[in-house]
Amino acid sequence: MLAYWQGLILLRTNLLQPLIDVLPNSLANIPISKRLVTPNANNSNFIQFITPNNKAMLGYLIGEKILVLINNDNKMNSFDLSALKLSGKWKQIGNNNEINILGTKENSSFNTPLLPISLGIWIKE
Repeated sequence: MLAYWQGLILLRTNLLQPLIDVLPNSLANIPISKRLVTPNANNSNFIQFITPNNKAMLGYLIGEKILVLINNDNKMNSFDLSALKLSGKWKQIGNNNEINILGTKENSSFNTPLLPISLGIWIKE
């Protein structure tokens, strides 16, 4: 549990904060919690929500560099990510068992179905 939360903190401070720092001042001054909850015209492209018809699934893309997919269903599910700009090389840095900004032990593609009650986090390299 300690390693998981340390990895989550490293993700927040080393990967997400630099993305926030380059935003226009008007957006950078808004706390991230408010940006996530109330996207507006100034930041609608910074955080892109992925909302499948299955209400047990949710995803989001942050700054076109961090992808988070959550499957809260009791069966495996896949996300349709064809509308997103996900070109390039991506590395999995988080799953149910670990968050490691250097990469998880089991690196899977975001195109692979997610296991029941699971999450995946990828960064663009």
